[in-house]
Amino acid sequence: MYGEISGINSAIFSPTSGAGCGSSAGSVGLGFAIPINDVKADLDTLRSGSTT
Repeated sequence: MYGEISGINSAIFSPTSGAGCGSSAGSVGLGFAIPINDVKADLDTLRSGSTT
C-alpha cells in the first residue's frame, strides 16, 4: 500500500508437468525471498560488487 519493499525474490519452485499439474508455466508454486532487513545490512557490500 505504501510502496515499501518487504523482500527480494531469490528462487521459485514450481511443480513440473510430470507431477500432475496442467501447466508448469509461470510462478505458481513456492516462493523464497530474502528479507529486506538482510539486504539492507549487506547493501554496501552489494553495491561495491564484492563477492565476500
